[in-house]
Amino acid sequence: MLWLKDKYQEEFAKIAVKEHLPKGYLLDNAYIYYLQSGFCVLGHTSERGDERVLVYFREKALMGFLPYLIKNIDDREFAEESFPTGEYFIKTRSACDVLKVEGEHFFSVVDKTPALYRTILCTLTQNYANIIDLLTRIINKSAPVRVCRVIEEFKIEEQGEIVLPRYLTYYDIGIFTSLHVITVTKIFKALLREKIIRKAGRTVIICQAERINEIANEQAELRY
Repeated sequence: MLWLKDKYQEEFAKIAVKEHLPKGYLLDNAYIYYLQSGFCVLGHTSERGDERVLVYFREKALMGFLPYLIKNIDDREFAEESFPTGEYFIKTRSACDVLKVEGEHFFSVVDKTPALYRTILCTLTQNYANIIDLLTRIINKSAPVRVCRVIEEFKIEEQGEIVLPRYLTYYDIGIFTSLHVITVTKIFKALLREKIIRKAGRTVIICQAERINEIANEQAELRY
């Protein structure tokens, strides 16, 4: 198997310190992070202030390469030509437990630790796969298909029921799918109306997982 994510933690823990971060925390671009629990996003803010999510991170992800390298790469001409203008950031979307290490120290250790080279390769490949998945999800797909694919990907089992994590908001789903939050809200209302999902307080419970799968795979339609 390509990703040995538990191995990331073993190698990273040798040189890192542990921190608990609250929801909405903006990570310091001077550090590389290993996400032990929680949910984060890598985003880009344009010069006009428009925010776009590029990559999402869940537990056992290694984060921080892109913001760190853009700010610290030696070849400034390469950086300026290769990346859009604006700011890159990583932000927590839930409370998170992380291991962190200064980027400069991390890359100095990498030179002496072959296992960390593999960690970087696996991490960057996974991030690239996530970007391809994100782009594929929004090309020529209907809004219900996009939303149900996100539901499929993020659903978890909790106390014997299939639910969406409470940290995953309509706003986040809208960013992942390039849909307005009002459109996402309408689709969830349609899912409720069709009794495909139900709500218990702030928790979305998936009652008909097979219907979600059918919509996500374009085998069924949802009117909203």
